Order: sequence, then structure tokens, then C-alpha cells
Amino acid sequence: MLSWYMKGCYIQGKGGIIVGDYTQIAPNVVIVSANHDLYDSPKNTFVNLFESAKYCWIGAGLKLCWSNFGNWTIVGAGQW
Repeated sequence: MLSWYMKGCYIQGKGGIIVGDYTQIAPNVVIVSANHDLYDSPKNTFVNLFESAKYCWIGAGLKLCWSNFGNWTIVGAGQW
């Protein structure tokens, strides 16, 4: 069961995204799990999977690239 407050969020999951049960994602969060190739911009570079475990709280305005969180992780607004 997910708790989503995701107004205004941008999620790009080409590299894979797993969101654990009861994870809360605040507004204006950016989650990116892949990027474009440095020399060939139409080509995607799949880096790492983004994964949050259970009961995480991801604060407003956060920009996350290729991160993994354990259970009960709280990441404050605008951090990282």
C-alpha cells in the first residue's frame, strides 16, 4: 500500500524504480534512475535502480538520482 502526495513530481524510471509499502512522497520530488549518454544524447544510459524500502518518507522538493533507502528512512525537504 502506497501513500502518494505526488503533486508536481517528476519520475523518470527507465533504469527501474521500486517504492516500498507505506512510502510517502511529498510534492515536487524528482526521481531519476537513468540518464542520457554523454556523447550520444538520444541514447539512454541505465545506471542504477532507485529503491526505497518500507515506511520511507521523502520530503518536498527532493532531487534523487540513483539512490537506495532502507526501512524507516526519512529524507528531509530539499536535501540530498
